[in-house]
Amino acid sequence: MVITGGLSLYGVKPSTQMTYLTQTALQGSRTIYVAASSDWKVGDELSLSPSFTNQSEYEKVKISAINPDGSLNLTSPLQFTHFGAPSATISNNYGTLDARTMVGHLTRNIKIVSGGDTNWGYSVFVYGYNDGATRVGNAVFDGV
Repeated sequence: MVITGGLSLYGVKPSTQMTYLTQTALQGSRTIYVAASSDWKVGDELSLSPSFTNQSEYEKVKISAINPDGSLNLTSPLQFTHFGAPSATISNNYGTLDARTMVGHLTRNIKIVSGGDTNWGYSVFVYGYNDGATRVGNAVFDGV
């Protein structure tokens, strides 16, 4: 998509967009415990960050149930183990180190996706040009 005019997209985003695992989730598990999940729904897609030294151990999961104890059931088992704890790993006068797995809420009501025929992903270019008249593009993406 190339924008030389104006484009504004405002989607609905949940109150909780990022949170932490509060318990370690083992490979093969279908349940995770999170610190918060306001406005999350069954069917929503989440991302789990890698926890250990292998940065490729991230994954996407979908919620199959939201439980009163703060846990979420997933539609498929976890491919990797993800570290969780009730609080930050270290917090002292020097600062805070938090090694818990981050959980991001990915589902939005506006998504920008590539066509099935490209397999190149998707890019949004916002720029200006001058063909005798200066044309400057602008874009606002919020909750997209």
